[in-house]
Amino acid sequence: YVLADYPVLIQIARIGGVALVSFAVVLANALVAESMLALVQRRNRRVLGCLAGAILVVAALGIDGVTTIRTGASESPRTMRVAAVQPNIDAEEKWTPAFKSKAIDILMDLTREAAGANGEPPDLAVWPETSVPVYVRQEYLYYRRLVQFVREVDLSVLFGFPNAEYDQERGEYVYFNAGLLLAPDGTEAGEYRKMHLVPFGERLPLEDRFEWIANLDLGQANFAPGTEAKVMGAAGTGYFGTTICFEAIFPAVCRPFVLNGAEYLVNLTNDAWFGMTAAPSQHADMARFRAIELGVPFVRSANTGISFICDSFGRVLSQVPLGESGVAVATISPSRRTTFYRTYGEWFPRSVLAGTVLLGALAAFRGRKL
Repeated sequence: YVLADYPVLIQIARIGGVALVSFAVVLANALVAESMLALVQRRNRRVLGCLAGAILVVAALGIDGVTTIRTGASESPRTMRVAAVQPNIDAEEKWTPAFKSKAIDILMDLTREAAGANGEPPDLAVWPETSVPVYVRQEYLYYRRLVQFVREVDLSVLFGFPNAEYDQERGEYVYFNAGLLLAPDGTEAGEYRKMHLVPFGERLPLEDRFEWIANLDLGQANFAPGTEAKVMGAAGTGYFGTTICFEAIFPAVCRPFVLNGAEYLVNLTNDAWFGMTAAPSQHADMARFRAIELGVPFVRSANTGISFICDSFGRVLSQVPLGESGVAVATISPSRRTTFYRTYGEWFPRSVLAGTVLLGALAAFRGRKL
């Protein structure tokens, strides 16, 4: 992921995912290291051979990247204008009763600015994970306020919220970390429930299998996992897949959305817990790789940053820096191209593993025979 800011060098992710990029990086560095060892041993020919190999690897990455970007930019004539809203609200403060309404006010004001700015207004505004810190289905005044807002600005809004649903069989409420899409007319156009929950933070691992684990209280949120890679869309927004928080770092979570018809991916997240460290940048860089692997644009709305919109080659079109409030706005086009990774997934690491096992078995067989 260290090469995320150099999209021209990482386009091979469309073939074998981030694993293939890592393989190329390790190979180039191994060749440089081997050349240094050969230099100490005064093996000049080996020094030149290893350095030439390292240069060849980097050159191959660059040539592939330039060629892919130049020839693969076959975009759909249909476009969507998208806004990723970054309110920059303290993670703890927004949950206090006194600040809940203000948190929503901040999001609405930023969205109004984006909708009323010079140029083409957005078709879709994306708010961060749990940006609406209330159970909107139970607190009707907040729900009505959101419906009135989308009608006012005349655009679709996707926002994160904690959802509570009563389970008749269990006789209790079940809670989800969710995202809700409201269409410009105020109707619900879809809801996504986070499938891959944060271990120990949102749910205890294996609690559905062992009752004694389920009875533990470690301060976790006790969310239930969603079950569907749901593709959503409203008037003018196209069709997109929604991921929440660290789901965007998992190719296996993102890929089903695209296979289900998503034209681009959206990520709602809250990285405020990391503060002004390198972690938010690392988290954002991982998300950009998903765009390249799957050949679709990516929209990321983060509470405190980094919010961005990138094209299907991982090139950032608009971004809001870490620790600032603002809105990233850009026009995206659903890509017409498919990718090898989209079709075949994690074929590369599996092939490497199979090859390693096979070579190990052959070596063991030959050893016994000797």
